[in-house]
Amino acid sequence: MKPILAGQRKLRRSASISRWGILGVMAVALPLGAFAWWDRGMVLSPQWRWTGFVLWLAGVIWMIARAGKAFRIPAQREITSLLDGHAALKHGYVISTAVEIDAPRTDKPEEAALLARLHSEAGRLASETVTAHPRPRLWQVTLACLGVVLVGSAGPFPVARLLQPWKELPYTTITLVGPERKPIEREPFTVIGQVNGRVPKNAVLQVSGGVEIPVIVEASGAFRHTFTNGVLAPVTFVARGAEDGISAPLAITFRDLPHPEVYDHRITPPSYTRRPEFAENQAAFSVLRGSKIHYGVVFNRETTGVKLVFDDNEAPVELTRDASRPLAWGADLPVLKRTVGYHLEAIDGEGVWRQAVELAQIVVMPDKPPVVDLGAHNETKLKSPHDTFAMDFKASDDIGLMDVRVRYQRVGDKEWKEKVIRLSEPGTRQQSAEWKLPLDELGVVPHDMVAVVIQARDGNTVDGPGKGSPEPILIEVPEEPKDKDEHAGGGGGGGGESQQVNPLDIQRQIYRDTLRLSVGRQAPSAAELVRRQEENVKNLQEMADKMAGQAPPIFAGLLENARKSAVQATEELQMLSYRHGNFQPAMEKQSAVIDALVKAARIQAEQQQQGGGGEGGQPATGKQFTLNSPNSKSAPSPEEQKERLEQALADLRKLLKEQEDLNKQMGQQPNKGQQPGQQGQQGSSPGGQSQGSGAPDLAARQQDARAQSERIRGQLESLQKSENGGDPALAAEQMKQAERQQQAAAAAIARGSAMASRNGEASSAALEKARQLAESLQGQTPGESTEAETRAPGYQHLIQEYSRRLSYDQ
Repeated sequence: MKPILAGQRKLRRSASISRWGILGVMAVALPLGAFAWWDRGMVLSPQWRWTGFVLWLAGVIWMIARAGKAFRIPAQREITSLLDGHAALKHGYVISTAVEIDAPRTDKPEEAALLARLHSEAGRLASETVTAHPRPRLWQVTLACLGVVLVGSAGPFPVARLLQPWKELPYTTITLVGPERKPIEREPFTVIGQVNGRVPKNAVLQVSGGVEIPVIVEASGAFRHTFTNGVLAPVTFVARGAEDGISAPLAITFRDLPHPEVYDHRITPPSYTRRPEFAENQAAFSVLRGSKIHYGVVFNRETTGVKLVFDDNEAPVELTRDASRPLAWGADLPVLKRTVGYHLEAIDGEGVWRQAVELAQIVVMPDKPPVVDLGAHNETKLKSPHDTFAMDFKASDDIGLMDVRVRYQRVGDKEWKEKVIRLSEPGTRQQSAEWKLPLDELGVVPHDMVAVVIQARDGNTVDGPGKGSPEPILIEVPEEPKDKDEHAGGGGGGGGESQQVNPLDIQRQIYRDTLRLSVGRQAPSAAELVRRQEENVKNLQEMADKMAGQAPPIFAGLLENARKSAVQATEELQMLSYRHGNFQPAMEKQSAVIDALVKAARIQAEQQQQGGGGEGGQPATGKQFTLNSPNSKSAPSPEEQKERLEQALADLRKLLKEQEDLNKQMGQQPNKGQQPGQQGQQGSSPGGQSQGSGAPDLAARQQDARAQSERIRGQLESLQKSENGGDPALAAEQMKQAERQQQAAAAAIARGSAMASRNGEASSAALEKARQLAESLQGQTPGESTEAETRAPGYQHLIQEYSRRLSYDQ
């Protein structure tokens, strides 16, 4: 029995060990091989690698836990029980009993025979019993073999990745190498990379900030990218390729070049400002024109040279080192006349000039000219040549006033007179003053014209004194008050359609605008003044031709003198560009024209008062020439003024309606780009004229409207200023603008241009503005009745001035 039991114990143990080994290999190799193959083909994420590792680890733990049981030697009772279970004697315990009753020999023959038979039967049963020890099944062996094959074929690297999920262990490794020497800003450099492992065809070079640059990878795994223009700031590169190839960050920093750390500029303003020296500590700063600049800068490290380079091709300025401070550099800059940009350059460690600071600006501010604000004056309240003109004003300057002067003259005199206003203190920034001028001081007589100009100057010694002036004042000397019967006077000429032209008033307006332009106020251009002066020369010539043989010789001589002076004034205006803006010669000639025409106007007024009819003999139609200004000869009585104004307003409203009708028809008129069949149906205008006559008829109507505007302008120019301060000249100026737009509209209609409608609309706007200004002469604001205007009669001149400036802007 004992050899049989020993053999069964060995068989039992070997079967247990083989089963444990197969199941362990299956539990460990199968998940490891499967995940290794999966990772080899798909490059698993860390999460899936951890999953495979956990399954493999569970198999290992199971094998360790079962190893003791597998290698244990079975007990004798376990083997005997197994043999009893598989013996021929079912449900018997012969073998187990025989082993347990292995007692010593007995003296009793019956017991000895029974024991011998028991042992004999147990031995027979044990030898004949076939036991089935637990061994691995075929499918278990198959799966275990499959696991081993998968692990072996996957390769060591995928297995290593599965067994170490906490490590990166990429299939692809990329290394980046920067330039050997740190670059500087905008200096070209090259980034070189090497791919190991799985080499892709392309890789991506990612720049800090999200920009990605594709690069081609060679078969050897090498790649490179050159930054031709360098970079503007330090950057970091990361290369990516294949599924999991990523490089360590490569930081590109700049070489430590000399650059400014502290600015220390000393600014000395011009001496006339009386301002002390001050400091600036920024790269960009502002100075007053003419200031002296000592440019100072402190660098972060030593350098052998520093220069300041301007951006306008001026010569660079070499800075010198401060002997007491090796890092400090400075230089006196040339006096700057305008704003300039600049940058600093310093020599680096290699002896090369390098830009050390970004472009900065030195803003050079000019000294603003003085400003003069004109207050109240009594120009509209003067009643006779013996009155006194009075005004108040305030002059100011951003730095300080040098002097304030009032220049005045009777237009026609050669020399200007000056009155210096005493300043409250030298260099004061504000000065208020009152000034009076007795008209008798100039020896003026009725119809004369007095010009008053205020001029403030500062002490600018760099560009020359800055000058500032308000609007010049032109005083038309009134007549002495007369009785009503003195106004009676004859007058030739008669009714009919005529255009009244006053060369004296036209010349006064030209002189006014020239004077305004000379002091820098808003006024028509020099070319427009030339055109108007040439037109007045023609007016004087036509007036002289119409009155030839009818007017006294002295009157004709004055007209001829005025015409010659007007021609000379035209030539002087044309020479302005060559005289560098010197208006004095032109204004002297214009003054001569006005002086001659004023004298002629007195002669004409005397003749009319005597009933001589200075204008008699002129045709009843066409141009009617007169020299009677609003203050001359028979100044209209308030009733006559009102009657003339109402007539002008009635004509103006009628003309405005006609112009609006023309605008509607111009909007329907086809231009040259349309075919005749596209013109549509023809209608009739409200005025009864047919539109079917086409563009020529429409252009003729527009010309008629222009002629009406010119006639109404003459009516307005013949009026005096109203009691509320309103000036009819402002309304007449709007009528002049309407004339120009109407003339342009007529020309555009003739050309078939689409600009006709736009010119027509502009003329309507000017006519509407003229109507509003004319209505204000009656003491009413636009849209209000005369009865309602009793609230602020003294502000009408302000309303008119505001409306006039609006018209300039439009």
